[in-house]
Amino acid sequence: MPAVRFATNRLLFVGYCVVAGDFLCLAPWLPGWARLLTHLPWPELQTLVAHPLTRSAVTAFGVIHLVWSLHDVDQWAREREQAAAQEAGSVPGSEHPRQEEPAIR
Repeated sequence: MPAVRFATNRLLFVGYCVVAGDFLCLAPWLPGWARLLTHLPWPELQTLVAHPLTRSAVTAFGVIHLVWSLHDVDQWAREREQAAAQEAGSVPGSEHPRQEEPAIR
């Protein structure tokens, strides 16, 4: 059961990263972002949030989330490949069997 829970948690985390990454990449450049500015209480904050550098920083944070999700999917695939290879009796990447070194006396 813990393996199923771990896989479910990983799937949920990857899903979160994809959704959050998409939102953070797209939201600063949509018309709704400009409408959001009218609801901010201080003019200085409105100027800061409207600045292209702030929009770019939010987009970069979204890209980080997307890359993180890809990393987790890749890691999950590698772990499954390793587990399948161990069940079959071989380890991926070890085409040549490792030779034991003689013991030093």
